[in-house]
Amino acid sequence: VAREPVAREPVAQDPDEDPVEEPVAEPPPGPAATPAPTAVQWLQRGQAKLEAGRFAEALRDLDRALELDPDWAAALTDRGVCKIQLGRFEDAIADFDRSLAQRPDQVVALSSRGFTHAKLGGQAQALRDFDRALELDPGHLPARFNRGMLYASLGDHEAAIADFSRVTEDNPQDAYAWAYLGELKLKLGQNEAALPDLDRALALNPAEAGAWANRGWAKARLGRSAEALVDLNRSLELLPNQVTALTNRATVFAQLERNLDALADFDRVLELDPQRLLAWRNRAALNVKLERYPEAIADYDRALTLDPKDAVALGNRGWLLSRLGRHDAAVRDFDRALALDPQVPGVAEWRAAALRELEK
Repeated sequence: VAREPVAREPVAQDPDEDPVEEPVAEPPPGPAATPAPTAVQWLQRGQAKLEAGRFAEALRDLDRALELDPDWAAALTDRGVCKIQLGRFEDAIADFDRSLAQRPDQVVALSSRGFTHAKLGGQAQALRDFDRALELDPGHLPARFNRGMLYASLGDHEAAIADFSRVTEDNPQDAYAWAYLGELKLKLGQNEAALPDLDRALALNPAEAGAWANRGWAKARLGRSAEALVDLNRSLELLPNQVTALTNRATVFAQLERNLDALADFDRVLELDPQRLLAWRNRAALNVKLERYPEAIADYDRALTLDPKDAVALGNRGWLLSRLGRHDAAVRDFDRALALDPQVPGVAEWRAAALRELEK
């Protein structure tokens, strides 16, 4: 900091003496200037903010680190992770590419790039990155968890189960891994095997609505309808608008002969998702059971709007039309159903009965 020099008084001298030259006074030292942060310091600041969830601030600090050291692999990886959190997936991949060009063996960069490719629909690239990350570090749980999610999305449930099983072995406190493990077994029809996994998930995280719903459906499949209803109710208390849970609860209500409750759940399902074909068909079947035939026909009409080649819906609508004395329309539905599927159950017999009515 600039400072003014301090004035000094001259020393008195005898006039006959040679003048003594006074030394020029040095200004007193000012405070030392604060050094600019180094790239390491910017990186450390960015990492701290990234861990604290302050992603926009973290990004600014990581940008400053990379201004000072543009090819620093660690900073590029952290910036890519930060951009994932901000939804900037393509920019994140660019950072991971640059980072891996410097250091191809970075497990975090590979795993994170795989996650980002998966978010953008690049499943093949994602799988390559996860595989490579796990070759380098088989115990890297984020890569294994996310590869399990990717396998599940691709319909390879056995491979997904293998990955989630390894996650739960290495980290038995991972509630989400237990929940996904149970869900995948349920999809494979392994209802009994799914229950211990879902029990474990709910012991670790009682607020996991999906695990309650899946455990309820596993119990329903096993004929434990009353227990299933308890679990499905709990799931819907946590997340009231779950279409699948509502559909499954409606099915359980029907199993318990609580038909009006089942109907209310199907009504809610179709409010939330009017394109859900199976719900229209199921509500139609329930309306038939309640002898609400016009309502059932209206539901089959909607189902057939969504899928005009649904032979079962055509046959069932034909049966309803015949019950209401509309035999001509019924035969037309029967003919369409049989053209689509000559083996559709019951339709040939119903058609013959309708034709006999028309001959009277």
